[in-house]
Amino acid sequence: TDNTTQNLTTSVTWSSTTTATATISNAGGSEGLASSAATGSTTIRATDPGSGIFGTTTLTVTSAVLVSIAVTPSNPSIPLGQTQQFTATGTYTDTTTQDLTTSATWSSTTTATATISNAGGSEGLASSVATGSTTIRATDPGSGIFGTTTLTVTLIEFRAATAASAGSGVLTLTMATPTGTVAGDVMVAAVGVRPSTSVITAPSGWTLVRRTNNATGAQNSLAIYTRVAVLGEASSHDWTFSASTGTVGGIMSFSGVDTAVPVDVENGQTTASSLSHATPDVTTTVANTMVVTFHSFSSSATWTPPASMTEAFDVASQGVPVATGISIEGTYALQAAAGATGVRTAVASNDADTGNAQILALRRP
Repeated sequence: TDNTTQNLTTSVTWSSTTTATATISNAGGSEGLASSAATGSTTIRATDPGSGIFGTTTLTVTSAVLVSIAVTPSNPSIPLGQTQQFTATGTYTDTTTQDLTTSATWSSTTTATATISNAGGSEGLASSVATGSTTIRATDPGSGIFGTTTLTVTLIEFRAATAASAGSGVLTLTMATPTGTVAGDVMVAAVGVRPSTSVITAPSGWTLVRRTNNATGAQNSLAIYTRVAVLGEASSHDWTFSASTGTVGGIMSFSGVDTAVPVDVENGQTTASSLSHATPDVTTTVANTMVVTFHSFSSSATWTPPASMTEAFDVASQGVPVATGISIEGTYALQAAAGATGVRTAVASNDADTGNAQILALRRP
């Protein structure tokens, strides 16, 4: 009556005329807090217990509204030539979620890198165009709320390499899986052994690409294998031999390779006694291949890689320089255009001898 005001929120009695629409709390610490239960309207009343005086207002509960969109997978990378399916998931005010993939409007900020479909039946399917990155956006047409992620398009990429060696009489060569290798990567292994007559037994799951045997001079052999890495890939792999006066080997891992048909083209040859050892020239049939070479010979030496190629490993079975044992080098380089690779020549540091050289080109999907 003196026109003063007082906050009675915690002392009044609260009620809702339609509790099927919303309830309201009288519990200590949450007095006056209404909770929606269904769409509709209800009258909210606050009553003073002593006098019975009350006040009212109308609370209207509408359908849940969209508050955010998440685009998955988050920040994926795909090789050039592959597609990527994205999903848009909306979160609403009632904490429920809904798949909005077919109702959202999809866009790519850099269509020169990748486009994305809004066509019926393929909504959210991105197609790579060129290497680079682009932002993928899914927008709700009604509210304008959107979510984004980044799509990166790559070529075949070298991930990592490992190498190992064993001396004369040791009949097992253990090579570690390269660090960072993940399921779907293609591993390429090279194994060199003296003598050339030694029987090589590869670990389970490795596919022989080619073996060349040089039976002249200090006999030696070079064998190349491939394997697609699996989830929970073993940390190492063992090759065994029927005889050995020295073994060497290395494994390279590559991402973005066609796992169904990883090798586009390959060849190999024996090499005459020399410090220089050259691969054959092969002709790739598709663009953007990864050219991989291996050079070995019957001496323990270090190697200079072929021009314009990157050395992944260089290992010898004995201390270098020594005119015994065997040594091997593995190298790689991208080749943008389909066509001849040319001869790739690696040069050993010392003790000219006979060897083997092999070349292969990995293809993208």
